[in-house]
Amino acid sequence: MENKIATINEIIEYGLDTITKEQDIQIPIKDFIYLYKTIEELRRFFHQEKHYENPIDIKRFVGNMDEGMYSVLTKIYNQIFDNIISEDLEKIIESDELESPKYPFYYRGI
Repeated sequence: MENKIATINEIIEYGLDTITKEQDIQIPIKDFIYLYKTIEELRRFFHQEKHYENPIDIKRFVGNMDEGMYSVLTKIYNQIFDNIISEDLEKIIESDELESPKYPFYYRGI
């Protein structure tokens, strides 16, 4: 089971070397800023360990479908990505070349 575990970096970066720099997409500025601000907020929360020492604070940050980071990520996944991901891009994203054969440490389905 240990050899099926990968770091978060390994999972995210898996197969990205198969994508050329010439391949690109267009994204509306409003959507890009929403994505940027989301990453900025994730970084602001996680850069300081004191922000996530308390499980109550973690749950408050993560939130649910209506508010908090989970609601933001759900909006990105279900609305923003749906508008910018073409069928061709979806095939690339879902290809085996980009799917890590390993899992993150927290995945319990191993």
